[in-house]
Amino acid sequence: MSTLLIILVVSVVAFALLETAFGARKRADARHVRTDMAYVASDFVGNLAVHALRPAFPMALAWLLGQAWRGPAAGWHPLAQFALGALVLEWAIWFAHRCWHRYDVLYPFHAVHHAATHVYFLSGLRQHPVQFVSEQVFFALLLTLVGVQPELVGLLAALQMVLAFFTHSNLDVRLRGPLKYVLASPRFHVLHHDRSGRGDYKNLGGGLSLFDWLFGTALDPDEVTPPEALGSGDPSIPPGWRGQLLWPFRALRGAS
Repeated sequence: MSTLLIILVVSVVAFALLETAFGARKRADARHVRTDMAYVASDFVGNLAVHALRPAFPMALAWLLGQAWRGPAAGWHPLAQFALGALVLEWAIWFAHRCWHRYDVLYPFHAVHHAATHVYFLSGLRQHPVQFVSEQVFFALLLTLVGVQPELVGLLAALQMVLAFFTHSNLDVRLRGPLKYVLASPRFHVLHHDRSGRGDYKNLGGGLSLFDWLFGTALDPDEVTPPEALGSGDPSIPPGWRGQLLWPFRALRGAS
């Protein structure tokens, strides 16, 4: 676990320095950063110290399920398990993300992520606890059913976090050639946060763009102009963390 904490700290420091030196867009103001830090703190305290000890929850769930089920990849070499698990996890991220946008009962919990008017590396951690916990349960169950051992589930969760830092980072990274159709870049994912709405159902992948291209949800950053403004622009979503925790429930109650 100490190794994973080191990965987290090093990643935060590295992306903070990179964005300071090479930031492509205007930096978030202090209020915006405070809201993001509140999300980090709430996840740390409220969700079994996840984000700082992010793999703890999926590892525990995977270990419990693993006592009663042995998936088809359980006997594979750990490297093969990790490779398969990474691919399965990326598909699960794409699928879950599509569901958060598609279903009205789910979207309000995801909408707080899109309320961010600045997209930078911490934006990937701006998740409502309902979304965060639901996804971690889904990802851990799926990986365990495939047969990925609990320790690797934890490493995959850590990898997912680092990739979220990268794809949300305020860096103008452009991928060329075949890499563009496999890996997601900040330039690729920022289109999903375009306030115009053109990217609402596009560029849903986590660290890979592969499934967006395969399933027709890719918006090519080389063929469209960069976003002029980011965030949903929904004035009903409060700017602060506490208000955003309650807002989805109020929105659902109002819709009903």
